[in-house]
Order: sequence, then structure tokens, then C-alpha cells
Amino acid sequence: MFDPDLFWQYSEALLKDEYPDKCRCRIAAGRAYYAFFLITRNRLEAFHKVKFRHAGEDHSMVIRELRHRNRHAIADRLDDLLRLRELADYDMAAQVDINQVSFVIDEARNHYSAAKTL
Repeated sequence: MFDPDLFWQYSEALLKDEYPDKCRCRIAAGRAYYAFFLITRNRLEAFHKVKFRHAGEDHSMVIRELRHRNRHAIADRLDDLLRLRELADYDMAAQVDINQVSFVIDEARNHYSAAKTL
């Protein structure tokens, strides 16, 4: 089985390049989001018996489930990464740069670790 943590490591590696280009910043945003999302969804399924459809609606359902369980900080950081990923993936006119992506990933890092222990 693929380890979603590799997505997180890849996103950080992309940003460590001396001159990460716009494409790398967008990819890093997406990989960081999916690492956080998949780790969280998998933990909720395995340890809290939450049923997901493994479809598009899972994204909002994971965030709702976290808030229902009073894990608001984790939900908020996951939501921040989701919004950044959507911006990076769908809005080609938007500026997505290393400072923006690094800030969101840095803010999410501790909550990402906490999600691994849900």
C-alpha cells in the first residue's frame, strides 16, 4: 500500500530546491494537501470507524468529521491546504509562490503530525 507520507516529504523536497519554479510550488501545494487528507481520512476510518466513499465528497466530509470531534485546529489547517491546492490546481491566473506555499505548509506541519495520531 502506498504511504501518503511520501507526498508530504515530496512537497517539502520540491520547496527546498534553490529556485523552485511556479510549477513546483503548485505541485508542492497539492502533494502536501493530499498527504494530510489521506492520512487523516485513513486514521478516521481505521480508528474511529468513519465510513467514507473514497470519492470527491470525502474532502469536505473529513473536515466536517474533524470539527464534529472537536479537532478544529487540524480541520482548519487541512482546509487551508485544500484551498491552496484548489487555487494551485484550478486558477492558472493566481500567483502561487514559494512564500505562500511554504507558509501554509509550515502552519500545517504540527497539525499534520497530530493527524497521524487521531
